[in-house]
Amino acid sequence: MPKLKRDIDGNLPFPCSYITLFQSNLHPRLSLMNDKTVSEKTVNDDENQYDGPSKSQRKRDMHALRDMGERLMGLPEAHVKELLSPELMDVLLACKKITKGNALKRQIQYLGKRLRQIDTDKLQTLIDRFDASSRDHANQFHRLERWRERLINQDKTALEEILQLIPDIDRQHLRQLTRLAISERAQEKQPPVQFRKLFQYLKSFENLLHEENGEDIHEEGHNDDHKEEPM
Repeated sequence: MPKLKRDIDGNLPFPCSYITLFQSNLHPRLSLMNDKTVSEKTVNDDENQYDGPSKSQRKRDMHALRDMGERLMGLPEAHVKELLSPELMDVLLACKKITKGNALKRQIQYLGKRLRQIDTDKLQTLIDRFDASSRDHANQFHRLERWRERLINQDKTALEEILQLIPDIDRQHLRQLTRLAISERAQEKQPPVQFRKLFQYLKSFENLLHEENGEDIHEEGHNDDHKEEPM
């Protein structure tokens, strides 16, 4: 404690001055303690307070729902109708009727906002199922293309593979179509009629191939992106 000086009359300073001096010496420590207490309280309050998803997260969620709405537009109505209320189904159908860019964009955004009000897990499952179906169909299509090319290149293993997977195929007819396609390519005839006929004949057994794999991709209303094989 600091030593107090007497005045010219030999008296000690007024008591209040002493108290003020004593408090001023303790003030820095008290101030630090108070600041620490306030800081800890603020941190605890921030941890206990949750205002929901951030603005960025909400924006990402909205984009995801808008994309879901666009995907639903491409699915068969019979499947989607089972998962949407009549009112929400009307919103979806309105999107399909609009052809102008800006108007369609606004309607899809509105559809996304409406989807935010429901549980979309079953809708996502439906979309995933059709995505898998599309991939399977594309893979099957490319396998038929590879078979055709291998047959024309006289790859004997291709014929063996086809006969193993499609035992009921007409071997003589398949060989005849293959010979005609080989001759057509050698003569560079256009359009490649026999080339296409060979593919279509292989494609006619597509359902048997899917049954062999335990698949069923021909869902009602499913879009077939490979109806016409390329030249």
